[in-house]
Amino acid sequence: MILNRFFAPCKFPLNSNKLFHTMLYYNSPSLYRFYNHPFNTQLFNGTLPPHVFGKFLQQDIIYLNEFALRLERIALRLESSHQSHATQLKSLALDIITCEQKKNSGYLRFLDNTVINTPANSAVLNYVNHLHIQSNHQSLPVAIASFLPCFWFYYQLGKKGVISDNNPYSDWIATYYSREFVSATLAMVEIMEDLGKSQTLAIRGEMGRAFSQSGHFESGFLDAVYYENKIKNVALPEEKATFPY
Repeated sequence: MILNRFFAPCKFPLNSNKLFHTMLYYNSPSLYRFYNHPFNTQLFNGTLPPHVFGKFLQQDIIYLNEFALRLERIALRLESSHQSHATQLKSLALDIITCEQKKNSGYLRFLDNTVINTPANSAVLNYVNHLHIQSNHQSLPVAIASFLPCFWFYYQLGKKGVISDNNPYSDWIATYYSREFVSATLAMVEIMEDLGKSQTLAIRGEMGRAFSQSGHFESGFLDAVYYENKIKNVALPEEKATFPY
């Protein structure tokens, strides 16, 4: 018997010398909420209603296309100072679009005409607007931090989740821990660590808040497709929240 039991995020020691470890430690509640969201638990045990997955898939297509465009924007900003990082991000942005198209083609049966013609919901619009602001107007370390939850949350979900037998979504879940996605996730962490290592405590705090905001949007995305019109607007962390970086 396979148990659908999810997990609490790892808690790193406060004296960790890695910025990202500290960031994860202080975001444990939002990470836990995402990992144990009913959308994810039902996805992994195979009981997620097909129409809910269809809504998720349709919104995911819209979101990831916008996400890739914002990532390209950061790559352009990095070209003059960090050419190798810029090249990596450009490659990631291209991979997101091509891989997503390939992945989605295997799940077209979940998209009926009603779902296909649905515009972006408010959760996606708010998230994309957040990433637009980050990629265009924030410092590069802060901007990178805001893009990391999309990678890290799903990487950990695929790494830790238990998939039920005969799960209709097993191929989709497998992409969360594919070699390509794991490599992309770890590359994003390395880029963020490199850009953040020489920053002031104030900038590190902004990086922590940007990561937290995007983490809330990730859960808000799932709320919007799972609960539909029964949810409130996604709450964001207080601007003056303290992050001891």
